[in-house]
Amino acid sequence: MLQNLLKERFKLTVHKDEKVISAFVLTVSKKGPKLKESEPGLMNCGPGQGEPGRAHVYCQHLTSADMADAMMAIAQGYLQGTPVIDQTGIKGTWEFKLDWTPAARYNAATRPADGAGGTAVPAAPDSTLISFFDAVEAQLGLSLENRKVPVPVIVVDHLDRVPIEN
Repeated sequence: MLQNLLKERFKLTVHKDEKVISAFVLTVSKKGPKLKESEPGLMNCGPGQGEPGRAHVYCQHLTSADMADAMMAIAQGYLQGTPVIDQTGIKGTWEFKLDWTPAARYNAATRPADGAGGTAVPAAPDSTLISFFDAVEAQLGLSLENRKVPVPVIVVDHLDRVPIEN
């Protein structure tokens, strides 16, 4: 109904196409998934409890596609608005707990410090640090890789800015 209204009143014409974009692709790691199966239910994903200085999330009743969407929300500091696309191929609903070092803390601790004379001095390794990407692989058995992938898009061919009157 809305599509017909847009076509009639605004003379909207569109077509579907594919565009190659940079995205994080979620796949199963070489060691296989480490997810706990859950019964279908109301999807829930929120802060969990864990070690101090880490970000924690506990999610229930998520499909792998839901997981990809949730990752964009919970790890904005790492993903920086880049979409996550599910290519795991796993079926069912899952629950999981994930703990990682927030991006600001991780980046500050792993960035080389300036030494005397402006030379970079490597930061001392901190075994308590875990990036979001490493946490996803170690704790969930999944992998996030930045790739160029084709995605479907809708291209607007024509649109009148002023609608035709009723």
